[in-house]
Amino acid sequence: MYRLLLVMVSLLALAVGGAGASRGGDVPQHDAITITSNADFTTPGSSSGCKCVTAGDGKTTPYVVVPWAITSPSGPGLTGWAVEVAGVSAPFTLTWISAGYQGVPASDPLIELDHVNNATVSNVSANNDGRGVEIDNSSHIALDNLNLNKMTGNALRIDSSSYVTLSNSKLKATADGVGPHDADGLYAVGSNHLKIGGVDACPKSRACNTFD
Repeated sequence: MYRLLLVMVSLLALAVGGAGASRGGDVPQHDAITITSNADFTTPGSSSGCKCVTAGDGKTTPYVVVPWAITSPSGPGLTGWAVEVAGVSAPFTLTWISAGYQGVPASDPLIELDHVNNATVSNVSANNDGRGVEIDNSSHIALDNLNLNKMTGNALRIDSSSYVTLSNSKLKATADGVGPHDADGLYAVGSNHLKIGGVDACPKSRACNTFD
């Protein structure tokens, strides 16, 4: 049975815009991307690096990683993440990222940000792909146009992070009985200064809604 649970987090203005962004035309495919240093943004490699930056220098302007359809997760079989960025200091933008696979465990994220600062994640889409976007020990993260539908884990999970904004997004999880809070479309713990909806990206002409 689908569990539709709206998670109320203190200090939130809860009014998120409806998502559904899509990109026309063919999107290039890519294996799972793992970035654990600034150099990995532009250096190809089998276990780290992607040579996938289309703009920016990571200094005066953010690196821009766009667009990619991830063909398989990082781990053996259907396990692991599609994109992980961990421990980098350079600002970056991930946009137009989608999953070309299904069936990963509920705790495995499509996109994971761990110990990063100053990042934007936008126009991300997935369906039935474990956890959607996971943010751990990070700050100053902007999320916009996430279309995460019927995820088997949290559509968005924020842990020990701060200054995160979310707008224009659809968050839905259907993982009843898998684990504590796995069925929450949005789950935030140990975090502060979160702004959900009510941001400039929300349309001015109508109310913003959150779906989960």
